[in-house]
Amino acid sequence: MVHNNTFKTNARYLKLPLFIGLIVVLLTLIIRRVVIQKTQLNINTLNDKSSVETIISAKPRGKIILYQVVEKDSIADLAEKFGISENTIKWANNLNGDVIEVGVTLKILPVTGVMHTVAKGETVYVIATKYHTTPEKITNYPFNDFKDLETFGLTQGQVIMVPDGIKGE
Repeated sequence: MVHNNTFKTNARYLKLPLFIGLIVVLLTLIIRRVVIQKTQLNINTLNDKSSVETIISAKPRGKIILYQVVEKDSIADLAEKFGISENTIKWANNLNGDVIEVGVTLKILPVTGVMHTVAKGETVYVIATKYHTTPEKITNYPFNDFKDLETFGLTQGQVIMVPDGIKGE
């Protein structure tokens, strides 16, 4: 009698892997069908030219461009061309009005904001407050260097970008 019960128990255990195997096969077939349908949808989307869109990366530049003004240039046109604000061009070049002379070389900053030379004892927080922005915008700008990455320490005389900074008027 004990031998017969052992056989029935073993038979149950033998059916369990078969049952699990069947579930795995069914799930695999379902997943394949979903993947095929999704792939067909993606192919149809790619074939529909109206849905194709170019995405341009918004990576900031790291360097200042020296730009020589040519005839018909305006601060507004240059701001649009380089993707920065008109005030950024004015602040970087100590311009008071909207008139620029042909032949003059302008500094074009990499982002909208202010270029700042660090004075003795200044911190990121002090500079951010001075230019009405947040310390995070200064520390997150990928081309600003810090003498200590943990404290975002600055060195006197160092030039940093203050993204979205506003110069006092």
